[in-house]
Amino acid sequence: MWRRMLLSAAIALTAPTFASAQIADFQDGTTQNWTQGAGFGGAPTPVLATDAGPDGVGDDALLVTPSEATSRIFPQTVANQAFLGDFVADGIVEVQFDAMAPQTNSTANIELHAIVMNTANNRWVSGQAGLVPPDGVWRTFTLSLAEVDMSQALGNNAYALDFANVDRFGLRHQVGLGSSGTALASPSDELFLDNIQLLPEPGATAAALAVLAALGAATRRRASPRRGA
Repeated sequence: MWRRMLLSAAIALTAPTFASAQIADFQDGTTQNWTQGAGFGGAPTPVLATDAGPDGVGDDALLVTPSEATSRIFPQTVANQAFLGDFVADGIVEVQFDAMAPQTNSTANIELHAIVMNTANNRWVSGQAGLVPPDGVWRTFTLSLAEVDMSQALGNNAYALDFANVDRFGLRHQVGLGSSGTALASPSDELFLDNIQLLPEPGATAAALAVLAALGAATRRRASPRRGA
């Protein structure tokens, strides 16, 4: 019975839901559905950059470029509808990613904010940003998605309502916390991204491991033969 309870607890505590299971490392030879599509400026679809990741040969990355149309440079934006779901139930509080801007870029710093949206076009922007200088160096950034660190750019829904129904998640270059992105200095500027993942609250994982450890200890005690038996 205890073994069955331990197994059930392990499944319940470790099986991630759809949003929290996502990680984009681009090692499957595709862009994993990351796009710059409708609602995000209409810029070109990102492409796979072979061997361009932080680990070099064998580590692929995503290459994002802006575009120019009617003398306008579109905002640098990446959005993926696979990173969706109930962020509240999943305990999602952070996004982590690796980013690099080549030395040839004209933009002084690409300022990447997290963008969270739902079907009603309610939009939230992370107060924290990853500043990516044009030096060709890969850096790891972690941005908080907690309510206290998010700014509501469009709509008037409560944070809990919108984050329980996320259907689009993105990273966008913008200066400030408005509803629109900021143009890059040049249409030839580039951005490389890798290892994008949503992270649950650290304490939730620790608590889950503690419960599993306690159940495991109880199982071992019941399985041990009693003295004098």
